[in-house]
Amino acid sequence: MMRDTPALIKSTGCFEKDFPFFISRDRIDGYVELHQHDFVEIEYTVSGRGSERVNGLAHPLSAGNLTVLFPWDCHDLQADPGEALCFFKINMDIELFMVNTSPLYKLRKIPFGEVSRFSHVLFCDERYEEILSLFRRLEEEFDRESPYREMLFYVKVAEILMEFDLARSAPVSERQDEADSVWKVVSFIHQNYSRELDGPKTAATFRCSYERMNALLREHTGMDF
Repeated sequence: MMRDTPALIKSTGCFEKDFPFFISRDRIDGYVELHQHDFVEIEYTVSGRGSERVNGLAHPLSAGNLTVLFPWDCHDLQADPGEALCFFKINMDIELFMVNTSPLYKLRKIPFGEVSRFSHVLFCDERYEEILSLFRRLEEEFDRESPYREMLFYVKVAEILMEFDLARSAPVSERQDEADSVWKVVSFIHQNYSRELDGPKTAATFRCSYERMNALLREHTGMDF
């Protein structure tokens, strides 16, 4: 049964005293109940398929989904049947955006700007790998002692957040063009439903990679080719 009131997950035990970050891997193969955190969570889907609701709005989850959640956000997650969702997760103190001596203070518009903006974006193809490499480097640095550990963490987290904000700030016309392309593909599939369609050839018809076409179909319709 789904919760109506979100559970609260506290930061106790997540952060070191002088290093207010934590990076981990997570795996779910079922349902994670509605909850919120008293810290910031950055969640990057590495593999698997499912869905996520953020503040009541649902979107599909697949490799390349980046969701950024603040203490006022609540979400739940559901893996598709037979699927396991695997994530990288970064947890950090919201005060890092509020204290003017923090390296992340200049990014405070991301949490405190337009609350109505998207909480998630999808990176596909080579962009998926680029963002994944940032999380892997963070994990490496977090697990070892290094004189540059803290500074590199700030740099990479800032890079991830800037990529997130730029992606969700794409002009409306670009997003509309993308949506229009998806529905052209859907129309083409319906018109040729009786034929045996080839995914890569269909994608080529619309001058798109097969992976990108599938990702857009999942984002806009919740289904694959």
